[in-house]
Amino acid sequence: MSQGIRDILNNSNYEINTDSGNKRELNSTGFYALCPDRLKYLTEEVIKLGLNSETLSLDMGCGNGGFALMAAAVGFNSFDIDANSFLIDKARKNFRLAVEQDLVDSSTICKFAVGNMYPEYYLNAYEEYAKNLGNSYMESTPRKIKGEPYKELGIKISDFGIIYCFPWSEQRKFLTNFLASEARDNAILILPHRPTDTNFTYSDKLSVELKKVGDSIWKKIIK
Repeated sequence: MSQGIRDILNNSNYEINTDSGNKRELNSTGFYALCPDRLKYLTEEVIKLGLNSETLSLDMGCGNGGFALMAAAVGFNSFDIDANSFLIDKARKNFRLAVEQDLVDSSTICKFAVGNMYPEYYLNAYEEYAKNLGNSYMESTPRKIKGEPYKELGIKISDFGIIYCFPWSEQRKFLTNFLASEARDNAILILPHRPTDTNFTYSDKLSVELKKVGDSIWKKIIK
């Protein structure tokens, strides 16, 4: 995986983190830019699992397309969703730059859409979960997000052999239950742990869980 991909993402992360006009909105969506070296390492771990090139990748909450770009660079077609249109525009720009610089094959599919990372039919369950947590912000957020990305992209969760998501800590239990119910057997789930330490820096180590659906064993990676 070339340094060029990491340069595109580092530059994009810098642009986003210095764009004060969008800072409040980005904070509200929980966006956290990961160091591209971490994403490269995660992608290499997925490659070791021997997935074929026809395996589709889904990023639930793709931000500026970090994991999507890494997946595309090694030949996985991907579909990527985020609630924030500003970040989706950045993700599309990053993918376009990667293709223009011959870092990603132009035949690789990488589609982005704005909307909720959970399908419409699952929002009632999500709201109930948030209500039981006593988290009014989580409960009220889904209905404010415009767009129906699963319908727009013509996809369903069970289409994917790789599913990446970097959830809020409060969402994690709901997300894992959702994926256990909706993802296909043997799909690879990649779930980084969101840092709780306010002093966490861009280059600090990150804890990530890697799991196959239907397998009770999680592989924890710290990089």
